[in-house]
Amino acid sequence: MAMQSNVVSVKRAALEKAVSRQAIYRALDEGRLTEIKLEGIRLIRRDRKYRDYVPRPYADKQQDEANQ
Repeated sequence: MAMQSNVVSVKRAALEKAVSRQAIYRALDEGRLTEIKLEGIRLIRRDRKYRDYVPRPYADKQQDEANQ
C-alpha cells in the first residue's frame, strides 16, 4: 500500500489538478493554496484548500486583469 504525503510539489499538483504550473504558482501567490517552503522549494500542503481548489476559467482571469 502506497503512503500518500501531506505535501506535494508544484509539478505534481499541476498534474493532479490538470492545470499548468503557472496556475499553481498563481494560486499560491493569491493564497488559494497553502504553501510550505523547504530549503527554498515551494511545496503545497494537501489540505482542505487543496482538495477544494478549482482553477478559474481563463476568461475570468482576463476579465479580472481588465478591471484592475
